[in-house]
Amino acid sequence: MAFDGLTLNPGSGGAVLATDSFTDTDSQARIMPFGAIAFGPLNGPYTPVDAEHGVPVHQQTGATWAVSLAAIPLATGAATATLQAAQGAVLESIDSRLAGTLTVGTHAVTQSGAWTVGVSGTVPVSGPLTDTQLRASAVPVSLASVPTHAVTQSGAWSVSITGTPAVTLGAALPAGTNNIGDVDVLTLPAITIAAAQTLATVTTVGTVTTLTTCATVTNLAQLGGQAVAMGTGARSAGTQRVTIATDDVVPAQAIAGTSGGTTPYSFLSTAAVQAAAIKASAGQVYGLRFFNKNASPVYVRLYNQTTTPSTSDTPNYRCMVPGNTAVGGFVDTVPPGITFGTGIGIRVTAGVADNDATALPVNDVMGNVLYK
Repeated sequence: MAFDGLTLNPGSGGAVLATDSFTDTDSQARIMPFGAIAFGPLNGPYTPVDAEHGVPVHQQTGATWAVSLAAIPLATGAATATLQAAQGAVLESIDSRLAGTLTVGTHAVTQSGAWTVGVSGTVPVSGPLTDTQLRASAVPVSLASVPTHAVTQSGAWSVSITGTPAVTLGAALPAGTNNIGDVDVLTLPAITIAAAQTLATVTTVGTVTTLTTCATVTNLAQLGGQAVAMGTGARSAGTQRVTIATDDVVPAQAIAGTSGGTTPYSFLSTAAVQAAAIKASAGQVYGLRFFNKNASPVYVRLYNQTTTPSTSDTPNYRCMVPGNTAVGGFVDTVPPGITFGTGIGIRVTAGVADNDATALPVNDVMGNVLYK
């Protein structure tokens, strides 16, 4: 707040008194002096009133101050009598500062209703537990406290055998019989013969799951669940696989087929850049055939991507088609194939830079890409 200044003894250099102007209730402009408050004994010393020193206040003689214990918070968990004594001391301290007389009486407190008591840690329990208490939580039981009892089997025992028991045939079965005692051999389940077992001579066997070693097989109808194919001519599903040794030479002959070949991509130039996504998945390029009858060369670029290439893309394969009015070009065959792991894209322009966008001459450039 800015104060006005009132000079005492004007014209003689008197002191300046801090004042402020205001409008009184009679609408007259007044000037009010500003001063500081201090306290202390008569004739000093005085203590100025500020943020640290407040104005002392004393209770008027004979006045009564209403104080309620209900307004004083009690400490959590302490006994009621102890709390009353502690809070009474607080009130007496207030009374001494008020320079009056304050009497605090004690009050007996009686508990009524239900008390809720929280229990933490381990609480000893005496006496038997009810069924509800036992089911409420797991009760540890020691096997040492469980008595042992001898068990005697009575009645019939049922024994189950899991797995495939080993079967050993000491000698050949007599010819013309399919029975061992009262068991029909042909109705037996599949038998596994391990390497340590010997099967001398068997005239007829329905199914053998595993046969480690067999010296001679006169007639084998199936191998791996497929009929065994013999002789020459067209092979069936049962034909055995033949592995050629690395030091053998096998003559090969190309045979024309109606399937399994490459797929062609072909274009004839228009007055534009030739750009396309040839294949939107992984593939391989096996051949390139490009021809140009314009005097200026054109430039072919292949890209490993699924979308149509643009000037910002980087090619994986570049080549140039020579210019020749009598027709120039090239034929590039790649038997192993050029691998494109993502996709196959093409872009052909009349300029050499990768970001060139010069259109091709109309009907002057032919292109073919053979891919899989």
